[in-house]
Amino acid sequence: MSTHVNWTYTWQLAKQVPWYALLGGWVLYNLSKVISAWRLWRILKIEEIHVSPVFNLKLYYQGMFYNLFLPGGVGGDAYKTIILHRLANKPLRSIVAALILDRISGVAALLLLAACFAILLQGELPTLYTRVAWVLLIALVPGWYVLQSWFFKKSISEFFPVLLLSGTVQLVQVLQAWLLLAFLDVKQGWFAYGLVFLLSSLATLLPITIGGIGARELVFVFAAHHLGISQDAAIAFSILFFMINVLSSLPGVFIKTKHAYLEKGG
Repeated sequence: MSTHVNWTYTWQLAKQVPWYALLGGWVLYNLSKVISAWRLWRILKIEEIHVSPVFNLKLYYQGMFYNLFLPGGVGGDAYKTIILHRLANKPLRSIVAALILDRISGVAALLLLAACFAILLQGELPTLYTRVAWVLLIALVPGWYVLQSWFFKKSISEFFPVLLLSGTVQLVQVLQAWLLLAFLDVKQGWFAYGLVFLLSSLATLLPITIGGIGARELVFVFAAHHLGISQDAAIAFSILFFMINVLSSLPGVFIKTKHAYLEKGG
């Protein structure tokens, strides 16, 4: 990948983004994480794991910190599993089920939003990609509803609220991407950048890189040749996004979650 990227120019491009744009990106990113934590809290309640919203938010940020060191977010999920199993004294199966549902719900919303963007770009994408996008748009929600009713029966009553929260998380992060890209001299192709950003987010979930480093950039490099987006702007954005991710995750190492974790009735 390094042979296709002008890293000197890309870094200069990234450095031109003003501090207030970075602050706005940081706010939007953390807003998406607060919504994600709220989604997880609702799912935990379904599994009768009664933790307070504050404890859950602290635990979520701790998980973000551990995600920096292990591939595909494994570190954060493993840490949350250990803490919830120890402090909430609930069966490991219930905790794992909640975390799996939380993760899959996020992926489902990501794919749904990506399919919408792909359809809006159908004149610029190969026909096969557009057809796949239509299939996802039409079949994903009812298909996931059926699967969830089979494998996560207790949570089916929260299907649409959880999916809505997941969609909001992805949309807020797309807005963050657009904000930063606007200060990287991007003037057009917003849906193309949004689609590539969502696909790159999906790539970071694969257990092939540490903290997603490299996976997002690789997607941007390949997509630049097919969608006509600026490779330099995309990679510069990826660098800034990773920096915001790290800065947002680091407080997790200082957060304590030892006390006052149970909700009333838990």
